[in-house]
Amino acid sequence: MSKRGKYIVFEGGDCSGKTTLIAELVCDLPAPLKARRFPSDGDVGTVIREALMGKRSIEKKAFLYLFAADGLQEEVAIERELAEGYTVLCDRHPTMSGEVFQLEHHDWGEISAVYTAARRDGLRLPDALFVIDVPAEVALERMRARDKYRDVVFERDDLKYVCSLRERYRSLAQRHGGHVLDGTKPTAELVKDVRRLADL
Repeated sequence: MSKRGKYIVFEGGDCSGKTTLIAELVCDLPAPLKARRFPSDGDVGTVIREALMGKRSIEKKAFLYLFAADGLQEEVAIERELAEGYTVLCDRHPTMSGEVFQLEHHDWGEISAVYTAARRDGLRLPDALFVIDVPAEVALERMRARDKYRDVVFERDDLKYVCSLRERYRSLAQRHGGHVLDGTKPTAELVKDVRRLADL
C-alpha cells in the first residue's frame, strides 16, 4: 500500500510567485506529484474564473458559496490522489482564498459560517500552508507587466487594495499556522525552504 501523500497549499497575492514556485517544485521533488489550482479547471472553477474576468455576472452572496462548492467538487479527486501516495501541490485553497477576497463584500461572520460548514462537510485543510509574501509595490509592478491582468475586474492597480490583501494573507497564515515565505527571494531558495519546512 502506498504511503499517503501530503496536501500542500500555496497562497499569496497575484504575481507573488505561486505558480513559478510550484513549477520548480514539480521539477525538483522526487516524490510522485500532482499540481492543482483553485479556482479549479472543473465546471465550478470555470464559472468562478469567468466571473473574475468579467465574462459572467454572479450575485455576491452566491460567489461566496461558489468558492466552497469548487473545493467540495474537487475533493474526491484530491482524496484519491493523496491515498495513492501523490503529493498534491495546490495553487490556492478555495476557502482560504475566499477568506481573503470575500472580505471585500461580506463580514467575517458570514464568511466563517459558510467556510466552516464546508470544512465540516469534508473540505480538507492542507497538511502545510505557505503564504508567499511580496511588497505591494513589487506585486503591482509585476501585474502591470502582464497582459493577463488587464481585464480582471478587481482593483489590481490600486496600491491601498493590494496592501490590504497583503495584510489579509499575513493574517491568514497566522490563523492557519502557515509559513510566510519572502517572495522576493530567488525561486531556488524558496524551493529549499518549502522542502525543509514541509519535510519533502
